[in-house]
Amino acid sequence: MKFYSLLLMFVVLLSGCKKENDNHESIDLANTRWAIYDSKEIPLSQDKNSRLPIILFGENDFRITTDCNGINGLIKISNKELLFKDYQSTLMHCKGKGEMEIYLMQNLRNISSYKYSEGILYLYIGKKMMGSFKRIENI
Repeated sequence: MKFYSLLLMFVVLLSGCKKENDNHESIDLANTRWAIYDSKEIPLSQDKNSRLPIILFGENDFRITTDCNGINGLIKISNKELLFKDYQSTLMHCKGKGEMEIYLMQNLRNISSYKYSEGILYLYIGKKMMGSFKRIENI
């Protein structure tokens, strides 16, 4: 009897645990635009009012505006997986800028998944969050 009581307590305890993906909301990213919300990874603009980088998702492509150049390429979105591929950057030289673009050019290919929750889009490299983005309306 004591064993069943412990087993029942264990089952009740586990049923109260929330899985990480439980708060993942569904969203169609096609034809949406997103401004940086927060990141401890992406080197952000020194201008506190800046919303860069901005990501524009098309049907099968994307465009990113940085503090210097633009990045564009192809994208594959399925379920919670995100794959940036065949991308390139414009080649303008911007004195004192460019860290954001360099980081993105090196790391876009490593983004493996995303999560959308409460109006924020989170991009992940493995299990580490690369950055979060807030949707910009009126594309």
